[in-house]
Amino acid sequence: MGDILKISVDQQEDLAEQYRKERDGYEEELALALLLLFKRIGTDFHKVYKESGIIIKAHLYEDQLIKILTDSYIEVMNHFSATMERNLKIQIEKTKSKETRQRSALILAVLLNSRGKIRARSEAFIIHQVSTHSELILNTTQNVLDKTVADTIIELSEELDGEIPNRGSVADKSSDEINKKNKDRVGTISETEVGQASAKGKQIEAETLQEDLASEDLNQLMIEKRWISLILGDRRESHLLAHGQIRELNEPFWIDNYQMMTPRDGSLGAPLGEIINCKCESIYT
Repeated sequence: MGDILKISVDQQEDLAEQYRKERDGYEEELALALLLLFKRIGTDFHKVYKESGIIIKAHLYEDQLIKILTDSYIEVMNHFSATMERNLKIQIEKTKSKETRQRSALILAVLLNSRGKIRARSEAFIIHQVSTHSELILNTTQNVLDKTVADTIIELSEELDGEIPNRGSVADKSSDEINKKNKDRVGTISETEVGQASAKGKQIEAETLQEDLASEDLNQLMIEKRWISLILGDRRESHLLAHGQIRELNEPFWIDNYQMMTPRDGSLGAPLGEIINCKCESIYT
């Protein structure tokens, strides 16, 4: 157990479940915004292709996507980069030990003075993350558009004994399939984006606090983190085996043969198979 929060393993697992439920709400908000954007892309595709036979470019919607992702990241990171602050306030309120209250109040004061630095680091992460991920999402969207149209033309041509189908029939059939494919993507995208934002928010808060404790000659207080694999349906074996793994703040977890600073972290080379649909949590104490 670390030196900041004095909570049991059961309490840590309860916190992990709480964080998951909090993420669910943000995921729903992002999924709705993405669904509306994808519906607009589908509608615009249908109109343009029917009139001209031209497939619209997904990157025309870059500004809208960047705004959607940025707004979500800001909201999520503002919330999850204050988890230790909220937990310290609860500890001060509920503990019976005067020594623990005094120590917690001192740590909280340092953390509150670190808020400006935490915000700046969060903003830098958001800019990089949104730029990178919006490009990936739009590239995949373009692939969906191009491949769906190509497949539809082949399918309709076979039905017409080799004749070239008209633009209207291609637009109608392709539009339905494009909307279905993009709808199927929304859940995975929103879960991944919110999950990475929440994990990074907690990590930034903990790392900044650790640095500033050292600058206040409180470097004897060390933050630890624990990997919590939640009991939710089928869990991948590598994450189940990682349950309860404890590391110092700046040390990575070992997940199978990969290193991860937090659940859903890909910065050290973990593949998408260890990131997508992960519902694990890291708890800092």
